[in-house]
Amino acid sequence: MKKYLENDEDVEILETWKDLKEYLTFRAKHDEWVQPFINELAAIGIPNHPLFFQTNCTNLSVQKNGYRLNVKDIDYEDPENLSCIEDTGLFLVFPYKDSMAVYPTRRIAYPSICKRGDDDSMVMARFDPKANKQVLPINEKADRLTRDFQLFSDNCKILLRDGKVSAVLSKEYVILPADKMISILENQLKQDHPDFTFNRGQVSHEYLMVEYLMNDEEMEQSFRLKLNDAGADISELKAGIRFSTSDIGASKVYASVFYDADGVRTTCNSGIALEHKGEASPQLYAESCKQLGMVFKESEELIEKLGNMNISDVAGVVQEIRENYSIFPKGISEKVEAELRIQYPGGGTAIDVYLALNDIIQRYSEENKISPTRYLNLSEQVAKLMHLPFERIDQGEEWKKI
Repeated sequence: MKKYLENDEDVEILETWKDLKEYLTFRAKHDEWVQPFINELAAIGIPNHPLFFQTNCTNLSVQKNGYRLNVKDIDYEDPENLSCIEDTGLFLVFPYKDSMAVYPTRRIAYPSICKRGDDDSMVMARFDPKANKQVLPINEKADRLTRDFQLFSDNCKILLRDGKVSAVLSKEYVILPADKMISILENQLKQDHPDFTFNRGQVSHEYLMVEYLMNDEEMEQSFRLKLNDAGADISELKAGIRFSTSDIGASKVYASVFYDADGVRTTCNSGIALEHKGEASPQLYAESCKQLGMVFKESEELIEKLGNMNISDVAGVVQEIRENYSIFPKGISEKVEAELRIQYPGGGTAIDVYLALNDIIQRYSEENKISPTRYLNLSEQVAKLMHLPFERIDQGEEWKKI
């Protein structure tokens, strides 16, 4: 059996549609959600002191409501347990299959664990000492969390994934299985764009991201000609949909639009999103997916608007934006700006500026092989910049960051 994401920080590339389906099948079969009451939880902290592993991992107990509850020993030679000790050192205790289980936790689960105890403070979040701030030892954090948990009678939702706790979410969190959501999206794409294909995917313990190409030549050619009529100079344009979701409470279920314009993957600030709460359901997501045609239309209108903005100094506008937004790496940005000075000596349009901003992020992503989390965050931040006052920036006027 194939194992995914052996280490907590791993990123796995899904190169084919078959890879995606195998991954989704694996997750549907092996992921498990447990829903105890918060006041049934407890925590144990094991410091990363190898000489004392034997002592610290045996004869364990937790203080609950005035009595000591004995729990099973932790096998510190187990790879999942050892990696937890070497990271946060926090183990979660909860009722599971008629006994009190002791599970290692991932770093990504820690914020949600603290939230369930309403103790997500900087003291609890700090794992590295600073000049004037020390770190609260993990065993003291665990004792504090155990006491906090006893104050809450709501239930919670624990995600067990690959031998560890990946999240401890509130009762309001709505579980939206990725395999069902992707199936819904693909069924809608079959109706709207019958020739769509899987393009690429990435998965980590935080996010799943999948990108599809529409292969709708009539739509793409029509839009490309409109852009060129507005002043762009695009030789090849492809339209796509990016799906993303997270099971750890960090994100909504997204389906957003992107365009490949002469090889530059350009994210648009439009799409559909469903939060994991309230009335959220696969059925509601299916209804939202029916609006994808309108989403593409809105994206085209936004980009056409950029095509009607004349820019006298494309490289200068990119530089001004880059200097005001830390998301753009200086070295790659300066290289792109130098290319723009050669490519647009007589000026261009806001489309050229926006494509260049996406080009910087794309090059950075490819050179550094960043995680899906980082890639999605960067893409979303750049997409918001579609609404910048590019003309005012070009004219040297004052402008506000978005």
